[in-house]
Amino acid sequence: MENSLYYTFSTISQTLAGIIGILVAFLIYHLSDTQRSLNGYLDNLYSYYPRGDSTVDLDFMWEHGDVEGVLKYFREDKLRCLDVGNGLAQNLYLVPAEKLHKRRLVILRKLKIALLLTCITIVFSLAVLSTVHWLTDWLGNNLVTCILIIGVFLASLCIIFYAGVVLAIFQK
Repeated sequence: MENSLYYTFSTISQTLAGIIGILVAFLIYHLSDTQRSLNGYLDNLYSYYPRGDSTVDLDFMWEHGDVEGVLKYFREDKLRCLDVGNGLAQNLYLVPAEKLHKRRLVILRKLKIALLLTCITIVFSLAVLSTVHWLTDWLGNNLVTCILIIGVFLASLCIIFYAGVVLAIFQK
């Protein structure tokens, strides 16, 4: 039973670390591409608005990268758009920019949950690995089996949450 605990929990930690490495590399590329597209939409929206004293807040948010504030400004101040007659700027740039921003937030929220769960699983695995001799000597086989089941369950949850992150990336 000692070997089962040792190999299972060392594999769990290594597998989750590998998944994190691959996913983060892919996610950095995807999020930078999303940010580039979002900035393109916002640049176009920004160019439609006249400059003046009333756009001081917009200019400040723009310079400090406050995407949420800039989108809120454009959403609430549609009448100031130069082509207000047909709402072209809002349809061409604001709607896709909001969709990209929401999608990015969903991906990041799912990633945070997956990383938190992964940290919990790795800490649990390390705790089991550091006490594997004690666990097998002092606990009965039923409790050791429960520890194995908990470890496999936590690792499975991590993989499910990482699959959710990957699916969120590929959703349009």
